[in-house]
Amino acid sequence: MTRKDLRLRVERLLQDSENRRWEDTEINGYLDDAQLEFCRISKIPRTSTSQELVTVATRRTACTASISSKTVTITLNGSDTHTLVVNSTVLLSGASNNDINGGHVVTSVPNNQSFTFLLDQAGTGSDSAITMIQTGPNFTKASTVLEMNSVSLDGRELALHTESKMNNASNRNISSNYYLNTTLGATPAPFFDVNNYYDVPKWRELVGQPEAAIFSERSASTFRIFPIPSKEEHVYVDKDASTKVSKTLLVDGVEKPASLSTDASTPIIPEYYHEALVYGALERAYLKESQLRNVEKANSYRFKFMELTAEALRNEGLNSLSISRGRNLGTQMVWR
Repeated sequence: MTRKDLRLRVERLLQDSENRRWEDTEINGYLDDAQLEFCRISKIPRTSTSQELVTVATRRTACTASISSKTVTITLNGSDTHTLVVNSTVLLSGASNNDINGGHVVTSVPNNQSFTFLLDQAGTGSDSAITMIQTGPNFTKASTVLEMNSVSLDGRELALHTESKMNNASNRNISSNYYLNTTLGATPAPFFDVNNYYDVPKWRELVGQPEAAIFSERSASTFRIFPIPSKEEHVYVDKDASTKVSKTLLVDGVEKPASLSTDASTPIIPEYYHEALVYGALERAYLKESQLRNVEKANSYRFKFMELTAEALRNEGLNSLSISRGRNLGTQMVWR
């Protein structure tokens, strides 16, 4: 059904076809709100969006390095510029000092042509003919995705972890038995060497082949790749090709519905569930602050809306056993 068809049904049930109490623009807004809520609860429809792991603007920039103690300052050659900020990550290669090569976390950004990071060991000197690639590690999900369900890299699905899970995993070597509860909270016990705390791995700085995506929440606007890419084969399909092609990130999730902008627009949800939008719009119409406000009617339409939403959540998940005809016909084995 189109937006006009849905609105006319709502107006008919409101007994307000002449728009004396509810204007068309109001009902159109109610339909948009109902569709967004339906998608958020039912988790349909699904959509996939792709983006390059390394964009054209962040690929292979020549630069030089100077080392002072543990601090390495990278300066881009010529008029090249970067878009790095503190805690961005870079992949460096081609340096004669192997400690410089690999993935690093940016610690400061003096300007758009230089940045710094830290080495594990102090040193001195300089290096040239270095290649720098910006590698994130934070990526922005597409605006068409309401919430993320999975992330794949180069056709391989990544593990999904939360930031709290990563923090917990990196601190497991510290037992709560080492702490005492005081008026100031949990503090180190006198017999505990607090220096052990500083040996906790900083998971945000670990390097290697990316194998996980880190979320703060499923509806977050960004996600993080873990660990930081440490070699060019981690970001390019063929690192030795003259024209390099970036590996692709594929984000799968719930599609964010666009507003029904015209009377000819149709909802993105399956037509089977269009009736839910009518019920959702009626619920909102009866909650309007006016003499016609009717919470009882609003609740009855809310119940109908949730029935269809729950049905979609329960039945729309597709797998080989959810279609029980032909080859996928379910059978029951009876042992005698």
